[in-house]
Amino acid sequence: MTLAELLTEHSPGWDPPRLGRRAVMQTRCHQHAVMGIGDDRELLSRADVELRVLDSGCGGLAGNFGLVAGHFDVSMACAERVPPPEIRAADHDVVVLAETVR
Repeated sequence: MTLAELLTEHSPGWDPPRLGRRAVMQTRCHQHAVMGIGDDRELLSRADVELRVLDSGCGGLAGNFGLVAGHFDVSMACAERVPPPEIRAADHDVVVLAETVR
């Protein structure tokens, strides 16, 4: 269960703060493939966040792939396809939403 799912589906009476922001989001591969981001979209909408989800597929980590010795170059090549260029091009007031695996 994601935090967004917990807050939108299992926390009756809870409302997020109204943030009134713009954000770009890099979805984790596993979440994208298995659970989707419907709850994230709903939560951010309720928080008055204008969301743009990056169409990037892999963000370069693929679980712990990018953290394993010998995988750095492949990890960076995957990541550089979309997330970093999109983030560098974003306005300074745009919030970047990304999750890492530890």
